[in-house]
Amino acid sequence: MLETIWQDLRHGARMLTKNPGFSLIAIMSIALGVGANAAMFSVAVGLILRPLSVPAASELITVSATTPAGDVRTNGISYPDYVDIRSRAHALNGLAATRFLTASLARERQESAQSVFGMAVSANFFDVLRVRPVLGRTFLPDEDRVGGRDTVVVLSHETWTEQFGADPAIVGREIRLTGVPFTVVGITPDGFTGLNIFQPVAFYVPMSMLPTLLPGTPPDLLERRDLRTLRVTGRLTPGSSFAQASQELDLIARALQQEHPATNERYGLLLRREMDTRF
Repeated sequence: MLETIWQDLRHGARMLTKNPGFSLIAIMSIALGVGANAAMFSVAVGLILRPLSVPAASELITVSATTPAGDVRTNGISYPDYVDIRSRAHALNGLAATRFLTASLARERQESAQSVFGMAVSANFFDVLRVRPVLGRTFLPDEDRVGGRDTVVVLSHETWTEQFGADPAIVGREIRLTGVPFTVVGITPDGFTGLNIFQPVAFYVPMSMLPTLLPGTPPDLLERRDLRTLRVTGRLTPGSSFAQASQELDLIARALQQEHPATNERYGLLLRREMDTRF
């Protein structure tokens, strides 16, 4: 076998020396191709493995719904299930619920709007991520419970800078999201991009605003266990292990199956580290 390989190498060398121009082009093409692929791979891996721009990002975990097989992940959690998990899971500290959405943003009624990415969040979202506003405040505890009542919004630092010229007087003013007036109550710190490393979020609204901003969303979204559309993120309670939290979630899932068989009989709960959800 070694002799055959040596003969092939000698034959290849002779062919390359007979056509130096072709050989040079082939070598350069291979080098460029390998270099480009290596560079793209490095960038992709760097993005995927980049931690979120929040304190102690490596501590973040997610809770997802699963089918009985355990390998088919629906990922979504209903709002009533989220509330029950948050109140019963002692090994988990401060679970927050979120959902991505798109909306048109305009400073005034007469101004042309532009489509931007946003996020509907539970009121404790910023507390769970340990993020403090640079201006104003975040959401009050009851602002994600009554649909359509609290039309308040927190703007990202980038949106505040690019769309409103970093005007500190923006807090307390109204802007329009999908034609609906919202009062700006706060600005996130510079560099904070939410829970998505690939797509920065332009604004945050209370969870109760989903029916207002998403056409077709049932007005009783916060009361329906069969609508599993929310992502749940949190942290382990100090002193609790990942295994302990997983076991506790299994018990909670079984309890919910017994208490609400019509909607939860087929669903379990899966605990993952936030970084693991990217693969």
